[in-house]
Amino acid sequence: MSVLNGDPAGPGLNDPEERNRHGLNFRVNDPPFGIAEGQYRYNQSPQATGLAGGVRIGGWHHFGSFDDMRFDVNGVSLASPFSNGLARRFRGNTGAYAVWDQQLYRPTGADANTGVLSFLRFAASPSDRNLSDWYLDGGIIFAGLLSARPNDAFGASFLYTHFSPRVRALDRDAAAFSGLNLPVRKAELSLEFNYLFSIVPGWTVQPLIAVVFNPSGNVAHPASTNPTERIQDALLFGIRSVIRY
Repeated sequence: MSVLNGDPAGPGLNDPEERNRHGLNFRVNDPPFGIAEGQYRYNQSPQATGLAGGVRIGGWHHFGSFDDMRFDVNGVSLASPFSNGLARRFRGNTGAYAVWDQQLYRPTGADANTGVLSFLRFAASPSDRNLSDWYLDGGIIFAGLLSARPNDAFGASFLYTHFSPRVRALDRDAAAFSGLNLPVRKAELSLEFNYLFSIVPGWTVQPLIAVVFNPSGNVAHPASTNPTERIQDALLFGIRSVIRY
């Protein structure tokens, strides 16, 4: 359990990354953010023969104030020309999450991080004050199964972000008031595949490929002059490298 500063960048209308560019604003007078987590793990010992796994359940609460995703202080849609543009404010924000890790195959004499591993994560928060009301991701990892390369691993995962009904309603309001077929945010889905090469002890290189469906949930293309043009699905290539010393 921990209690943290809920707004380390401090108040302001610009990007928080700009307000706290170096991460050194050690503020202590902002609304607190509290988070607590409990976990249960099993068959983690190197001597264990059963499949390893674990369950973590947690929750958080922010004591600050948050904007309504759709309505102003008078209950009028923020997309309406009759709105005063001041979002209704909510006191506090709460969320919960759960994580499940499960080993599906454990080679004889192997530890809890070798073999075929899987994970699943879920998080939820109120739809009236959050861009996303629930999130789900999961994946599978094949680790240490090649005798010639015992420290390599291959993984495949998915990430699904569901946009809140309040956000979708605001987008539909904007389309109705404008008379245009504007995009409505729904969900974003990403699929990722990667392979981790162990070059030498302490140094790994991990190329990856990802496919993103409905980037940002289905939004207008920021570089287009046509407000009805949507951002297309994306294909991404990347590489990560980690050095531990």
